Amino acid sequence: MFSKLLHNKALKTTPFGRSDAFTRGGFAIMPHMSAPIIGKLYVTGGLVNNSEFITVIEDVVSTSAIEDTINNLKSPPGRKADENLVKQSAWFNSLSDSDKDMVKSIISDAVNESAFGFLCVLDGVRSISESGSTNNLKLTHGNTLLNDPEKEYLHDLYKNV
Repeated sequence: MFSKLLHNKALKTTPFGRSDAFTRGGFAIMPHMSAPIIGKLYVTGGLVNNSEFITVIEDVVSTSAIEDTINNLKSPPGRKADENLVKQSAWFNSLSDSDKDMVKSIISDAVNESAFGFLCVLDGVRSISESGSTNNLKLTHGNTLLNDPEKEYLHDLYKNV
């Protein structure tokens, strides 16, 4: 599917979680480098299609969010971790293995529902306007329209990943 992916630096652990940006005081300072999703969207000799885009979103956004949330619960990052996260971590680590698995499942469901809902907005099937009218959002990569209403919806592709 992807002939060559651009490789980016490893995620950096900060007091505010794991990030692909340099941070100072909780504010991201983006270096002049491609973010991981941009590198994964790069395909030698062509642009991604909507199916490839969803595969990348599943990997870079959903799976990463699930894994990062669980890792943060297991061991809060940073020298002075957020007090609320420290409390959540203590609670999570006190759970039985089966209860931890249940929490992981809930986190996974929540992340996937969020991604699905966002893709519904991009597809125009979930309105973000007060009037309930179509969003008319266009998601492109290069000259490729990724949320083309004439093709399979992104949210349908996401559920099939």
